[in-house]
Amino acid sequence: MTAKGSESDPAFRVSARIRHHIYGPLGGTHMLQTFSVREGTFTGGGQHAINAAGHTQQGIFPTFARV
Repeated sequence: MTAKGSESDPAFRVSARIRHHIYGPLGGTHMLQTFSVREGTFTGGGQHAINAAGHTQQGIFPTFARV
């Protein structure tokens, strides 16, 4: 029983690690910049990506959105 619980721990840590990479300040910024450059314009998907990244991008992206 203890072994099963131990196996669940590493899996959770990996998931948290991936989340941190995506939602992290650096990871989120890089991801959003690449996305916006590829799209060129803000579409429904682009807007969703901004929300997913978090408020870290709010200061930078609204400026581009206005343009």
